[in-house]
Amino acid sequence: LKISLDFHKEGTKKIVGVNPGACSLFGYSSKEFLTKRIAQLHPVPQFREALRHFKELARRKKDLAANIPCLKKNGTVFFADIAARPVVLDKRQCLVGLFRDVTGRRQAEKQLLESEAQFRNLFENSKDALMTLSPPLWRFTSANIAMVRMFKAKNKAELFSHSPWDLSPKRQPDGRASVEKAKEMIRKAILKGSHFFEWMHRRTDGKTFPAEVLLTKVKKNGGMFLQASVRDISDRKQIEDALRESRRQLRQIIDTVPHMIFVKDRQGRFLLVNRATAEAYQKEAKDLIGVRRQDIHMNRQEIEQFLKGDQEVLTSGKPAVV
Repeated sequence: LKISLDFHKEGTKKIVGVNPGACSLFGYSSKEFLTKRIAQLHPVPQFREALRHFKELARRKKDLAANIPCLKKNGTVFFADIAARPVVLDKRQCLVGLFRDVTGRRQAEKQLLESEAQFRNLFENSKDALMTLSPPLWRFTSANIAMVRMFKAKNKAELFSHSPWDLSPKRQPDGRASVEKAKEMIRKAILKGSHFFEWMHRRTDGKTFPAEVLLTKVKKNGGMFLQASVRDISDRKQIEDALRESRRQLRQIIDTVPHMIFVKDRQGRFLLVNRATAEAYQKEAKDLIGVRRQDIHMNRQEIEQFLKGDQEVLTSGKPAVV
């Protein structure tokens, strides 16, 4: 959209020529345009700023003035990128301006900024520890407060000075080197789009802790980075360890009892058996789990009695001596 302005230092800064695109954009006829001055193409509060941009374009101090507010005939304000160059028309110094309506782009940029602000707010205030890692070195590029606290870093700067494998023991519980395994986890996340796994981390004070990690690939502006969500599962692991120890002790106790002890489900499958039960069937205890008694007991009459007794107990909910 082209507008020619009389821009001589002694000139009137009146419009001396327009093309049809300019008429369509501003809503003026070409005849109406030729009665206008540059001041009438911009909202009053922003005119001086717009004029400054035009002067810089005329002096070739810049090639483009971006997001300049402009005023249509009907009073509507829109935004334009303006490129201009000085020319001589009828022996007068003029400025030819090319206007491009960027109102839609500006609105999209505003929505994007608002969306990014909302994401940033969610990111920063999440109770889960969140961070991002960028290629090719895969160092931390952002983190929320929960992440800083989890690793007991003084601040984000201290956290960003480390790589993921710096905040890990030399080896993971499976014996693999942390640096080697971390890079494998990153490759899997990039390949699949996300990857969930358990990891042994180390805080800045040297103490280790088990964590669940979710790596998610994010594409942006033609590039890619990973977002990591890290959850400390120390409490859960302690509970699991305590449960395993309790089961170990229970197993030790029931295996010392010389009488048969077992647990079955409603379908009659063994869920737990002690050593005496396994020896009675001449099998290993683990080989009886999931097996029904009638599948291994040869005496059909006894089996019928066992099944009848089981059903009576299940139905009444009361213990019975058989």
